[in-house]
Amino acid sequence: GESMEKGCLRCHSTPDKAPGKMVATYGATRSFNRSDGELVSAISIRIPLNEAYRTANRFSARLSLLLFGILLVTYYLQNRLIHHLVIAPLALFRSQAECIAQNAEQVGAQIPDVHSLEMNEIACSFNEMSTRIKTFVDGLELTIQERTSQLAESEARFRLLFENMTTGFALHQMLYDDQGNPSDYRFIEVNPAFEKLTRLQASGVVGKTVREVLPATEPYWLETYANVVSSGRPVAFDHYSEGLGRYFQVWAFCPQPGYFATIFSDRTDLQALEDQLRQSQKLESIGRLAGGVAHDFNNRLMVILGNAELAQMALPGTARLPEQLQDIIQAATQSREITAQLLAFSRQQLTSPRPVKLNPIIDTAVNTLAVLIGKAVKVTFIPGEETGTVTLDPVQIQQIIMNLALNARDAMPDGGSLTITTEMITIDAESRPFCKDAAPGEYLLLSVRDTGAGIDAETLEHIFEPFFTTRQVGQGTGLGLATVYGIVAQNKGFIDVNSQPGAGTVFKIGFPVSPPGHQLSVSTLHPQP
Repeated sequence: GESMEKGCLRCHSTPDKAPGKMVATYGATRSFNRSDGELVSAISIRIPLNEAYRTANRFSARLSLLLFGILLVTYYLQNRLIHHLVIAPLALFRSQAECIAQNAEQVGAQIPDVHSLEMNEIACSFNEMSTRIKTFVDGLELTIQERTSQLAESEARFRLLFENMTTGFALHQMLYDDQGNPSDYRFIEVNPAFEKLTRLQASGVVGKTVREVLPATEPYWLETYANVVSSGRPVAFDHYSEGLGRYFQVWAFCPQPGYFATIFSDRTDLQALEDQLRQSQKLESIGRLAGGVAHDFNNRLMVILGNAELAQMALPGTARLPEQLQDIIQAATQSREITAQLLAFSRQQLTSPRPVKLNPIIDTAVNTLAVLIGKAVKVTFIPGEETGTVTLDPVQIQQIIMNLALNARDAMPDGGSLTITTEMITIDAESRPFCKDAAPGEYLLLSVRDTGAGIDAETLEHIFEPFFTTRQVGQGTGLGLATVYGIVAQNKGFIDVNSQPGAGTVFKIGFPVSPPGHQLSVSTLHPQP
């Protein structure tokens, strides 16, 4: 007999706790419902398993260690294989790609063959891509070099033009107020011609606004340039700048939004040449009229004088010339002198030009001036060195001296000084100090300076017009300076006047020096050109 143990109860306590096969084999009532310690009739077989388990455990442990080692070796070999066949090639691809990305000189670098067929295909694709990129980069660099060279040459040509162009150039930025209305414009860049024409230095204008540089700038300029910027249409115009006191011809255009450029030239000296041309044309027309009138008037005077002289000859030798006939002869003679002045002005006077030295003729004329202009005016003659001769009629030189001296006397009613000088000068194409119409060459310059009341600008424009005079009626014919102008023009010279009220007047007259060996002593009638 045996007593039930707890271990036996796992199968014999109740049917529901017994294995299913046991219930099916022995039924639901056999060997069940046992309790711990209950005596039963049974056979108990005990087998010692510790040694068997110990052996099995050692075998299991050795087997586990072996399997674990196999797994470690397999894992290591797998990792090495994956690293060698996959990771290392991918790292090489990555390294090469980073080198190419960071250093343009590495473009075109090649990856060597790897052991994996798949990786070799990827490497070939990478190498082909690198080669194509290298070809593209080389072509791009060549294009950039060519374009850079072309740009440098273009910029050099532009800079050469910019620095040497005779017209002014300026780049401006248009400025706007908070409401978006144009309020000012800023100087961005100017060329040397800008500095020369405006007399403004680049260092004093670049970066500044026009209101800072030229506060007197008129609204016209801002409005015009604002329209150019807003519309993009270029404009060309002539306008006077109050801030600079000059006339400019301006071309303005918009090179980019918000900016405008101006190209301009100074027309002020050209407003003076045009005025001189108009004045010359006016005097030319007046001279033609005066010459025609003088010829006709002179013909009639010859009739009057001829008949008066015949009447005088018809009178008995002892008879006294009637006073009326004497008045006729005297008036006709004075009128003939006026016609001579008119003919001199119109360049149709009968003259006897020949190569002469001016200094002796002027010296003779100066000696007779004291009687003509009085002792209140001190006359000084300072002759310069004459290295050549001038071709003209000496009588005409005396006419010039007399007429200028009489004008100076009238300008100095309380006395003063009259200084006459001569000097040799050379005029070239770039330097024409007195008269811009003078042809280049050597000239003998005659200057007549007085300390009189001077001449205002308005009167100065008309002083050479015939019959123009500031004297009262009956005190002058207005032909003195017109005669001087005609003589100078007839002898291909030039005349310049500089005068201001209260600062006196100076007349500068230039006669071209005769070529060496030139001689002319016959009387000629110079036709009107």
